[in-house]
Amino acid sequence: MPTSTAGPDLFPDPGPPEGTIVVDERCLIRTKEGQRIVVVAGIPLSHYPVGDQMAEAYAMVCLVDRCRPRAD
Repeated sequence: MPTSTAGPDLFPDPGPPEGTIVVDERCLIRTKEGQRIVVVAGIPLSHYPVGDQMAEAYAMVCLVDRCRPRAD
């Protein structure tokens, strides 16, 4: 008969590192030491200092342009 244990999970999901925002399965945004990087499919798309609003806006426009489906 199987026995049930109420202890901690043997293989817990570690989750993303601190300062990481997961946008979807391909894209994430990481912030560390005052810098931010946008990564799509493992490739850095943009990086900029936190607080640079123009660079952040440009990175978000590039991200939307990259991730939207194309009508070919």
